[in-house]
Amino acid sequence: MTLFWPDYTVLIVAAAFGIVAMFSGFSGAFAMLLGSIAGGAAVKFGWPITGEYLVIPWQRYLAITIVALLVFGLVRVIVRKVVGGILAQPADAIAGLLAGGLLGAVVSLAVIYLCGPSCLNLFVTPSTLLSLLPMA
Repeated sequence: MTLFWPDYTVLIVAAAFGIVAMFSGFSGAFAMLLGSIAGGAAVKFGWPITGEYLVIPWQRYLAITIVALLVFGLVRVIVRKVVGGILAQPADAIAGLLAGGLLGAVVSLAVIYLCGPSCLNLFVTPSTLLSLLPMA
């Protein structure tokens, strides 16, 4: 089995996420994930609500960005404190490495998938990891 450029991209991003998450631990990686989900939910559900009150687009974008960042930060701090108090340090770092690597692989594959077929046309040779995606 031969690896091609998209595969190297996924592996490099996964390794980078894993190393960063190893230093922040599982509590940090898990808090980042849940904070990102909560911030995304704030944008998803806050966008229709702000349409009634804020008509000027830049004000609406600014309001949604501020609310999403506040929700992200609040959830991240709460989850990190709770999970950090449960796990011991060596287990937290090892689990952080694994969770960060998995998160990096998922993020890089999601970005490649969301780029669409035009992103895949950048690569001349077929990819082995990207063949797992439904569009490849």
